[in-house]
Parts: sequence; structure tokens; C-alpha cells
Amino acid sequence: MKWMFLERLLTVWLVIGVCTAAKAQHVMQMPTGTPASPSNDPHLTTPIANLGDGGIDAESALPAARIAFDNGVKLDNSFSQEEALRAFMLAEHLDPHCAMCYWGEASSLAPTINYTVPRQAAVRAVEALSHAESITDGLSPKAKGIIAGERQRYLLRDGNWVVDDEAEARATDALAERFPNDDALQVSAANAQMIAAENGMPGSASATDPHLARAQVRLETVLRRNSTYTPAIHLYLHLTEWQGRPAASLPYAQRLAALAPKSGHLLHMASHIDYHTGNYEAAAQANMAAVAADIEYVEKMQPPGGMNALPMHQHNLLFGLVASLISGDKDLALKFANEMQRSSPRESLAFAESYFAFGRFAPTADVLNLKAPTASLASAFYHFARGEALIRDNDSHGALQEAEIIENIKKTGSFEHTDPQVVSMLTVALHMLSGRAAMVRKDYATAVKEYSFASSFEAEHDGYRDPQIWPWPPRRSLAEALLLQGNPLGARKEIETTLQAVPDDPISGTVLGAIEEKMQDHPSSSIPEHAGKIWLGPTDSLKPAMI
Repeated sequence: MKWMFLERLLTVWLVIGVCTAAKAQHVMQMPTGTPASPSNDPHLTTPIANLGDGGIDAESALPAARIAFDNGVKLDNSFSQEEALRAFMLAEHLDPHCAMCYWGEASSLAPTINYTVPRQAAVRAVEALSHAESITDGLSPKAKGIIAGERQRYLLRDGNWVVDDEAEARATDALAERFPNDDALQVSAANAQMIAAENGMPGSASATDPHLARAQVRLETVLRRNSTYTPAIHLYLHLTEWQGRPAASLPYAQRLAALAPKSGHLLHMASHIDYHTGNYEAAAQANMAAVAADIEYVEKMQPPGGMNALPMHQHNLLFGLVASLISGDKDLALKFANEMQRSSPRESLAFAESYFAFGRFAPTADVLNLKAPTASLASAFYHFARGEALIRDNDSHGALQEAEIIENIKKTGSFEHTDPQVVSMLTVALHMLSGRAAMVRKDYATAVKEYSFASSFEAEHDGYRDPQIWPWPPRRSLAEALLLQGNPLGARKEIETTLQAVPDDPISGTVLGAIEEKMQDHPSSSIPEHAGKIWLGPTDSLKPAMI
């Protein structure tokens, strides 16, 4: 029995790891090592507390199976599907007659608002659900309804199992109507509606999509009566962000750190709302707490594959890095960058973007002494960092040489396994460096030309990313160049556009203040002092060439 358990677990992990395609920017990386034996699996012996709420009953007579199942539900609720799968399969092993444990396995293999489902995972989920349906004698009507509803998700078409999001949404909605006082079922129904609304990518659903309206009713009903229920808070934060009203969920976001202090993803979720309401430092701090929780989880739970078992870890790092670069928190940005260098795959976006922090905040000598990476994407951003550091030293010639190297990497580099949207940002990098070099020379006409191209190109190619690939708004650089060229009206138009997209960006606020003073014929000497109160970074980041 033990080896059958291990073999099945490895098989499912490998199936998902090889075949899962991401809905959005998250690339699922599944564990590939050997799992612990059930007798000493930390999910049973030392499960981590404070991961958030569960709310679904295993209906098993065995306490150990109930512990593992509840742990799986909590992990599943916080988008840790790989670790949830590990916990649910442990519960199955402990109680082979636990139908809900097999439902849990299927649930952890199901689509989310972040991931689609590969064919092989759908087959495995259907097998688990079929087995669950065969052992439902003695289950409550609610548990039977949960299993039956999950089974509605899969449709056999041309001999292949495919996902039917609409059918799942209808089934979970009907079950939620039968049990209106069950918070977990209301959240499950809301989740299904959000998945059905998405059509492939977070943010693609219209704010008026009826699926989102139904999800909103469900979630707000739960939160009115149970304002600390973390699964509802989690989805409500996503929902309000999608609908373009993040401030509506700010009170709930502020509770997550106390409600789920050991859940990396739930700690991170507060940063979505902080970021989109202009509190970038809070967003950075939330992600640093999330990173620490992830590291602690891996150390204690020893998942096969290590940190790869928590695919959202890279997302936490990216989000935190971007937020700290906007807030100007030098120390935090460099901490994120160093963790990216330590734990991220060398060919990953997270590893490559770590160089943005070094370029902006590390001493020039340290940046120039960094070891050159071999992966093409990382190499390009490494040279951008060198260019940024040289600009801080007013070396426009050296920065242009780095831009030329980036252009050569763009033409000859190996990017077959890199998202083309990410590769396109190399164009932004070389034009940004060219614009910065022109600013150092006080050639504002050239700077406007370079920044204008970079801004338009970034807006066209960055698309919906969470966070955006380019970690600060290039348009603010264009506004600064226009201002120094003597075009404050044009500068104001560009900076107001920037602040609509990145509200309360400290550097953009600094530029706007300078523009307003210029238009009123007032001296702008007070602006750097004013900026120092809101920009947390060093003053050399406020020099015109670095804006």
C-alpha cells in the first residue's frame, strides 16, 4: 500500500509538472523528488498552523486522515495546489474509504483562476472522482453534492476529458443554494463563477460580466456574516482587483497578516490591493513577509522539489521587487534581488529581473563586478543594470555601450523557452538606456524620442501582467524629458497618464510637482526636498537621467 501511494503521488506530480499550461503569467513547476513516506510525512506529523481557514468536512472516522484532509483544504484555498495534492493523497492512504479525500485530490488538480488543466490531470481528476462516487455510502447529502458538483466539471469529448467551466459553475451554484449558510460552499460557487468568467487570463473578464456579479453576491454575503473567513477574503481581493475597485477590499486585505501569518500566498494577496491603491511600500513589505513564510514552509514541510512546490514564490518575489522599486525601499529591493538570485531558476523572469534592483540601488563598483549570467534574458537585464549604474555616474558613453550589447543579445540570444512578451521588453531596455544617456548629455530632443518609443512600446507589449514586466512606468521618464525640453504641457499630459496607471508613484509625483511649479513660473528648488519625504530611495534616483 505504501509504495502504491508513493507511485501514484509521483505519477500525478510528473503529469502536472510536464503538461500544465499557465492561464496567466504563473508557470507551474511541480516537485520531482521522492515524497516522504506516509508514516513521517510532515503533513501528518507536524502540519503548519495559521495557513488560513478550511471549512470542509472530510467525514472520515480517522483523526489522522481528517488532519491531513483539513491541511489539504487550507492549502488548496491558498493556491498551493501541489502541496494540497500531497496532503489529500496522504489522507487517502490513511483512510482508503474516505470519499471526500479523493474529492480533495481532484480539487487540487482542478483549474483555478491562475491555471488551466492539462489533459492528463483531467484524466487523473476524473479517476479520483469516479472512485469517490463509488464509496459514498454513509456520506451526508452535502458531501455527496460536493463530489457530484466537482464531477460536473469534466466532459468527455471525442474520447478526451475536457473541462466545462460553465457546468461546474452551475453545479456549485445549485449546491450553494441548497446550503445557503455554508460559507465554504458559497466561496466554492464564487470561485467557479470567476473561473467561468475568465476566459483564459485574469483581468480579461469585463467588470460587468454576470459571472463576476454572481461571485460578488456570494462573497459579500459570506463576508457580512464572517468577515475573517480567509477563503472569501482571498477571492474577494482578486474580484475587486479585476473589477477595477481594489479599495473596496482594503479593510479585508489589512486583516490577512493576522489571519494567515504562515500562508505565503495569503500574505502576498494583501499586496495586490496595496499596490493598486498606491501603497507600494506596504505591498513590498507584504511580499517580504510572504517570502519568509514560503522559506519557513519549505524548511519545515520538506516538499519534494523544494521551493518549486510553491510556484507562487517567484510571483511573490517579482511583486515585491516591483513594489520596492516604485516605493524606493533600497534595502528591501536588494533583499528581493538577492533571494531571486538564490532561489530562482537561472532562466526565469524572476532571476533576470533581480538585476533591476542592482542597477538602481547597488554601488556602481558592485554592479560592474557582478558575474555575468549565461541565460540570454538574464544577460540582457544584467547589461541594463550595468547601464543604469553607469548613468548614476554620468557615464553616457558606457551606458550606450551596454545598450548596444542588449541589442545584440536581442538579435542573437536564445529565447525559445521565454515568453515573447517578456523578450519584447529588451526593446524597452535599450531605448530606456539610450534615453538616459541623452539626458546625461542634456540632449533632451533625443531623450524625448527614445523615451517616447520606449513608453509606447511598453504600453503596447507589456499587456496584462501582474505585476507588469517593466518594473516602473517609462512614461514618467518621457515627462521629465519633455519638461526639461521646455514643454510642460506635454509633460503634464504624460505624467497624468502615468499616475492613472500607477497611482501615487512617488517619482511621478515629484515630476508632477516640478511641472506645476514650472507652469506657475515658480522655482522648483523645493521639489527634491518634498520628494524626499515620499520617495524612500537615495537622492541619485531623483536626478533627471534616472527618473
